[in-house]
Amino acid sequence: MNIFEYFFQNSQDLCCIANLEGYFEIINPNFEKKLGYSQKEMLENKFFNFIHPDDIGATQKELEKLKTGAAIINFVNRFRKKDSTYLWFEWSATPDYSNDKLYAIARDITERKLSVLALQESEEKYRDLFDNAFDIIQFVDPQGKILYVNNAWKKILGYSDEEIKTKIIFDIIHPDYLQQCKDIFARLLKGEEMDDFEMGFLTRGNQKIIVNGSSRPTMKDGKMISTRGIFREITQKKLDEENLKKYVQDLRNSEQKIKAIFDNAPDPVIVIDDNGSINKWNPKSEIVFGWKSAEVLGKPLIDYIIPNRLHESYKREMELISTTNPIRLSNRHFEIEAKNQKGIEFPISFSISSYKIDEKKYFGVSKVKVEDMDVCISDKERTLVDFVYNPIVSFNNVANVFKENIKDIDLDKFIGYLNRFPVVSVRKRAGFFLEAIGCKDGALERLRKGIGREDTYVVLDPTNKSRKGKINKDWKIIVSR
Repeated sequence: MNIFEYFFQNSQDLCCIANLEGYFEIINPNFEKKLGYSQKEMLENKFFNFIHPDDIGATQKELEKLKTGAAIINFVNRFRKKDSTYLWFEWSATPDYSNDKLYAIARDITERKLSVLALQESEEKYRDLFDNAFDIIQFVDPQGKILYVNNAWKKILGYSDEEIKTKIIFDIIHPDYLQQCKDIFARLLKGEEMDDFEMGFLTRGNQKIIVNGSSRPTMKDGKMISTRGIFREITQKKLDEENLKKYVQDLRNSEQKIKAIFDNAPDPVIVIDDNGSINKWNPKSEIVFGWKSAEVLGKPLIDYIIPNRLHESYKREMELISTTNPIRLSNRHFEIEAKNQKGIEFPISFSISSYKIDEKKYFGVSKVKVEDMDVCISDKERTLVDFVYNPIVSFNNVANVFKENIKDIDLDKFIGYLNRFPVVSVRKRAGFFLEAIGCKDGALERLRKGIGREDTYVVLDPTNKSRKGKINKDWKIIVSR
């Protein structure tokens, strides 16, 4: 056995000599080992009988090339084993026209081919997953050339396949994000993984698209060969966040303006809840009533500015106010006597508005007008005012009380106090009684001027409700019934 025959018989590959009619003439033992057929079976049948039906056409074309004198290298087809399974062979062949013979060597690449097919199948599955994902997916090479983008990428950014081929990744990055993109790409080239970052793209229509996502490098031999980026569009989310931030800032600015107005109001402004507890108490309230904000917040208003003798009437008024239509309430003006921290009482007038926050009702006491608090009167003078304000005895008895006490009071202070009392009918009633008992002092003229020219209906005798009168500016009852 010469050296060539030795290599032929002992080669790990499949070696053969075939003719142009499609028959094997000589085969080495590996054919029988790999395929399971006997040498006789292999030589008596055309080799096309062993080839996979799907590969016969391609094999026939390669045979035609050989007939023209061309050699073939790395041609792949499948041969059927005796158990009906197939092996993948990679062929190299050379023709010899001198004797119409073909000299060929085949290598079994079944394992490699199956691995490639499995990888291709896996890649197809991933491609299908990528292509139909809702997120933006892209692959980019080290030079920034775009290797692959999925359908969502193309739909959101609007570029065609032909346009994508002509661009690098930096061409479609918004200018606001270009330097950031270059910095991230430089880190990817070093093998770093980048997570949870924002990036801005430019659409085909030159619109800004903001995304959030991550990018991973694929490394080989210590070098980055591609990057895979997966992003989710957050343009609307970012816009909503910016609008919310602006709204919060506007709200803060508005709250600051309202607070400034509240703190710098020239009159007391008080906010109470539907239980009558103080919710807001501005600096002017501190000055007028003497209580600091920290001392009264969360506590009942009635305990701080309402005289004890008026508690019941205040409660009735609040019950009425709580059931009054807010629109009608805004047009009403209230007048009461209040007190300060020292217990000094004085008349005030005010408006009330109501509003709801989280289903809880609040009342704003504003436009509080305080009469001159420097006018302080004695207990006897206050008793006379109480008789006039809330008479509990007959007309004659009130007149008698006035007559008995008039000589013991400072009439100027009394008249001054009455002129500052917010209820006109009380001032007129007091003037009527003073006139009735013969008070002719000049102070009474000041009371008359403070009242004006309006006529006022009053109840002259609470023990007799039918005893009503209309008192004019001259303290005369012009209508009686």
